Amino acid sequence: MPNTEVKPQRAEGTWLETARETRSPPDSTGGAFTIVGVFFFISICAERAGQRRSARGISPDARGGMAMASWIAHLMIADALLARLPSLDRRGFCVGSVAPDCNVPNGDSTFTPAREITHCMTGPGKETADFEGFYARFAAPGLSPLARGFLLGYCVHLIADARFQRFIRDPGRVKAMFARLKCDPAARERLSGQPETFDAVKAAFGKAAIFRDVAAWEAAYLRANPHSGYIEVLCGLREFPDVLEILPGSMIVWKIRQNARIPAGIPAHDGRFFPVNECETYLRETCAFATAWLRGKGAA
Repeated sequence: MPNTEVKPQRAEGTWLETARETRSPPDSTGGAFTIVGVFFFISICAERAGQRRSARGISPDARGGMAMASWIAHLMIADALLARLPSLDRRGFCVGSVAPDCNVPNGDSTFTPAREITHCMTGPGKETADFEGFYARFAAPGLSPLARGFLLGYCVHLIADARFQRFIRDPGRVKAMFARLKCDPAARERLSGQPETFDAVKAAFGKAAIFRDVAAWEAAYLRANPHSGYIEVLCGLREFPDVLEILPGSMIVWKIRQNARIPAGIPAHDGRFFPVNECETYLRETCAFATAWLRGKGAA
C-alpha cells in the first residue's frame, strides 16, 4: 500500500503535520471513558525527566536509542499472566500491554506523545518508569473490567520495559556475550578496543542484528501458541474505547493495525547475542515479579 501522509496527534487532540505512515489517522474526537488527570501526571513525569537529563547533560539518544521488549514479548508476558490470573479482562489487558508504545512517530526519532510521557519516565531511560505512581493515581474506584485490565496491562508494560533494560545490560550477561563473540575472529576485530558493554556491541553490530535472536525466539513462540493474545486480540483489533486522555482508543487501534504482524517465518540467527535460555530467564523472572505485583493489586 503506498504511503499517505498522516498527522500525529498532540496530547490535546489536534494533529501535527509531520510523520508519514501507511494508513489515514483515526478520528480521536469523542469517547465516553477517560482516566481524569492522567495527562497532568505524565506531563510532570516528562518534565522531571527532562530536568534530570539537562542537569546531567544527557540527550534522548545518548545511549544510541532505546532498546525495549517487542510487542510479541509483551504479549508473551500477557499470555502467561492471564493464565495465572484469569480474573483479568483479556482484551483490556492485552491492549494495555502494548498501549505505552502506541504513540505516533514524528519522523525524527521522536514521538507524539513523547516516550517520556507514555512511559512515565522519571529519568533518562525506561528503567525509571514510575509504574507504581501511575497505578496509585489512576486506579480509580468503579473502573470497568476492561478499563482496569487496560490499566494493569499498561503498568505491566512499564515493568517489562524497565526489567528489559536491566536484563540486556546485566554485567554477567554482557560478559558471557563478549566471550561468545570473541570466539569469532571477525566479531573480535569489530570489538577490538571497545569497552565490554551492551551499547558497544549495539554500536558495532547494529540493533537489527543483535535483536535477531530475540525475534527468532518470539516467532517460534507464536508458531507454538496460535491462540496467543498477540494473534487473537491485537492482530484482529478494530476498535477500542477511550481509556487514557493521552492515548485515545482510535490512536491505539491505528498504531496496533500498523505494527501488529505475524512473522512469516523464524529469522536466521545464531544465538550469540541473546541465547534462548537468557530470553526464557527474562520472561520467567518478569512474569514472577508481575504476578506478585498484580496479586498485590487484587488480581486473581
